[in-house]
Amino acid sequence: MTKKGTKPKQSHPQQNFAQLVAIEVEKQVSGVISYKVQALENRLQQMIFQISKFNALRMKSLEDYFTEKEKLSADFFDNAALLTEDKLDKYSSKDAAAELGDRVRFSIRDVNNEKDAEQLKIDNINSDPAQLNKAVESGIIGMKAGETKQIETEIEGTKYTYEVEVKLVSSKLVND
Repeated sequence: MTKKGTKPKQSHPQQNFAQLVAIEVEKQVSGVISYKVQALENRLQQMIFQISKFNALRMKSLEDYFTEKEKLSADFFDNAALLTEDKLDKYSSKDAAAELGDRVRFSIRDVNNEKDAEQLKIDNINSDPAQLNKAVESGIIGMKAGETKQIETEIEGTKYTYEVEVKLVSSKLVND
């Protein structure tokens, strides 16, 4: 609103043009930056994949060497990897039975299906809500590494029987 007797401010054509140019430059720069960021993200993903692939090949070579020369089994390497993951995540393996809140690694297989067993891990087992299936998680409580058991459950009205073999039970380390 203008005061009585004063003229409204007129915009200068040069000022409007400068603003339009600034807006257009900002759009173009933003587009270039977005393109460059996306290109860098893609390149980083490629590099991570290449490094991961190379490390996997190195690990496979070491596994093959020690399997042949030292007669170590593939299970030895699998177990070593699980224990290393536990250590990094501040868990400690235990010989005792799985309890509420433990990390449990296990294989599970539908007994009516000929597919191979799936290898799974649950942190904080039998928590609410269940991470897998409440009946399966409850059935694992009390099992020790090396034990196998059949657990029955119902999923969406269909009854299933699973064979579960506990591979490793670990507890979260208490902070000092």
